[in-house]
Order: sequence, then C-alpha cells, then structure tokens
Amino acid sequence: MSLQIVCPICHINNTVEDSTVGRYVQCSSCPNRFYVEAPTLADIEESKTGSSGINMSHNLKAIQQLISESDRKVSKTALILHNQVFLLRVVVVLQAAICLLLMLLVFWR
Repeated sequence: MSLQIVCPICHINNTVEDSTVGRYVQCSSCPNRFYVEAPTLADIEESKTGSSGINMSHNLKAIQQLISESDRKVSKTALILHNQVFLLRVVVVLQAAICLLLMLLVFWR
C-alpha cells in the first residue's frame, strides 16, 4: 500500500511506500528530504473529506479548471508577444533596406 505525503517545502504530493514510514525520503519535485510519519486515523479521515468536511474531489476539479484557464491565457499572451516581436523585427529589416536604397541612390548620382 502507498501513502500520500506532502512535501513541507514545495507542498507537492509524493507517493511513498508503507515501508518508508520512519525514514527520510527525497521529494519528487525538489531537493528536500523529509521524514515520513505513520498516518493517524484523523489523517486518513481528513484525506477522504478534507479538513472542513467537504469532499475534496469537487475542489480538485475546480482547481484544475482554473489552472487550465490560466494556462490558456498565458499561451494566448505569449503568442501575442511573439507576433509583436516578429512584426518589430520585420519593421527594422524594412527600415534598414530603405536606408540602403537611399544611400545607393545618393552615391550613384
């Protein structure tokens, strides 16, 4: 059986085996090592319902939806910025080409 342990530094859930109770384990997402304690009955009940007694699966779905919406907004903003940088580069190249053409016209006369 495995346990869900939250890293005290990065607050990411880590899945560990029962055999790691009483040992230090490495977090899966950060360099932190933390001590795995045996879960109490209160911890088990809280993991099923949350500390407020509300079913956590509904909250998890809402959080996942917010994250996906913010990811879409960030992606859209990044695309807009990428397009603006591209257009700025095109304008600079065109300005340089116009300057070269004007210099050629001046020197050929």
